[in-house]
Amino acid sequence: NLGEVLHGSVIQNSPYDIRMSKTDFKVLCKMELTQKASKLLAQRIAEEYRVHLIMDNLPAATKMIREMPDGKTITMYDRGYPMGFIGSAERAGSVAGTPYIYNHLRFVIKFHREDTFTGSRIVGFEVEPLSVKHQYKGAFTTDMGKLSLLTVPVGPDLPPQPVTMAGNNAEI
Repeated sequence: NLGEVLHGSVIQNSPYDIRMSKTDFKVLCKMELTQKASKLLAQRIAEEYRVHLIMDNLPAATKMIREMPDGKTITMYDRGYPMGFIGSAERAGSVAGTPYIYNHLRFVIKFHREDTFTGSRIVGFEVEPLSVKHQYKGAFTTDMGKLSLLTVPVGPDLPPQPVTMAGNNAEI
């Protein structure tokens, strides 16, 4: 459909292999970006581009919890997730003005089971993006049995992965 192409809504399969009721940690790839690709990625992050995923026709959402002036907390959802962020003094481990890529995704898949239906129905799809400058012991591989990843467990306290203009590795 030409309208989908012009709007940027062409649906493509992703490399993620997700199974119901199974928790997995997988590394999909390690990509070395050219200087031109790094510059374009940094520009897209600065322009606040978002990535949109769907699962069973449900859009992925980023969950945000905000504290209101009266002390109450509210939960909001934003469709998709940002490609990355620009470093600032408020972001631990980041350098102000430097673009960082969200290269690690944590999926939260909410589902419902009932006795009258065989299987499960997906009722929610949340994505928590993280930027992690991974460190490996030995050679890189996507075989999780052979990969020695030093930055596990993954969390927001690890240093983020910058997008450099020199063509360094950006792991996504």
